[in-house]
Amino acid sequence: MKKVLLSLLLITLALSSYSQDQETASLSIRVQQPERDYLTAPSCRLLQTKMTQILNQNGIVNDIPSNRFVMTAKANVLNKDVIAGSPSRISEQIEMTFIIGDVLDNIKYGSYALTLTGVGLNEQQAIQMAIKSVKNNDAGMLAFIEKSKARIVQYYRDNETKILNQADVMVQNGNYNEAIYMLSIVPDASADCYRHCQDKMRQLMVEKINYDGETLLSQAKAAWAKNPNAQGAKEVYPIISAIDSRASCYKEVSSFLKQVTSKLVADEKREWEFKVKQYEDEKEKERREFEARQARDARDAAIRQQEIAAAREVAIEYARNLPDTVIYETNNTILLW
Repeated sequence: MKKVLLSLLLITLALSSYSQDQETASLSIRVQQPERDYLTAPSCRLLQTKMTQILNQNGIVNDIPSNRFVMTAKANVLNKDVIAGSPSRISEQIEMTFIIGDVLDNIKYGSYALTLTGVGLNEQQAIQMAIKSVKNNDAGMLAFIEKSKARIVQYYRDNETKILNQADVMVQNGNYNEAIYMLSIVPDASADCYRHCQDKMRQLMVEKINYDGETLLSQAKAAWAKNPNAQGAKEVYPIISAIDSRASCYKEVSSFLKQVTSKLVADEKREWEFKVKQYEDEKEKERREFEARQARDARDAAIRQQEIAAAREVAIEYARNLPDTVIYETNNTILLW
C-alpha cells in the first residue's frame, strides 16, 4: 500500500518538480576519491568535498547519481620544505590532477593539473591547506569540466541504440529498476537520445507496474495455496495491498479476493470481508484521485512530465542502493587514469 501511495504522491507533486514546457535531466558525474597515494582518509574526504563543490558550482547536480562517470584526483609531491620556527612548519608543493572518466568503458574524458602549496604543522595538514586553496571558479578548471561534459554528452549521442538495447535486455531479465535508472541519467543535452530514452522510461514504468502486479499476485496465490485459511488470508492481504490499482492484473485481483472470501468460515469471513472492503475503498479512492488528476492535467506534456517524475523516483531509489564502483580496477581491467 505504501508503494501505491508513494507512486500517487509522486504524480501529484510532479508538476512542481518539472517545468511545464521542458523536462530537465542533470548531467550526472559522481565524485569518488578513494584513499591512495600518500593521502590520509581526512585529506581524501576534504578533496572529495572540494570536487563536489566544483561540480555543483558548474551545473552538475547529482539528483540521480551515476555509477558510470566519475570525477577523481591524484596528488604528486613536487617539493617539501621545513620552515624553521617554534614550532617548525612543513611546506608542501604538490601537483593535483583532477580527472573525469568513464569507469565502465575505462575512458578518461579529461584532466586538469594544478600546482598547489600548503603550509601546516605536519605533512598532512600542509596537504589539506593545499587542497583548500583550489578555487572553484579557476578558469582552467571550468574549461576542463566543460570539455568533459561535452564528451559525455557525445557518448550518449553516439550510443543511443546501444543504450536502448541494453534497457531491453535488462527488462527481459526482470531488472526494470536498473533499466529505468540507466535511462534516467541520460542528459537532456544529448537531444534525440534524451527524448527517446525518456519515452522508453515512461513505457517501462507502465510495464513495471504490470510486472510487479503480476509478481505480487502470484506470491499472494502461492501464500493462499499453502494456507487456505484465516492465517493464509492474513499473509495474502499485505501482498495484495501492494499491487498498484493501475496494474493490468487488477481485475484478476478482485476475482482472487472473492475466492479467498468463499473459503473462510463465518467469523473469519466477516473479518476478511471487512479488510476487503477497506482495500476496495482505498483502491477506489486512489483510482478516483488519479482520474481527477488526469482530468486536471489533460495536456499531453503535463501528463508526460508526471510519468517521468515517477520513473525518476524509481531511479533515485535504485541509485541509493548501488555500491560504489571501484575506479582503479573494474571488470579485471586496471584503470590507468
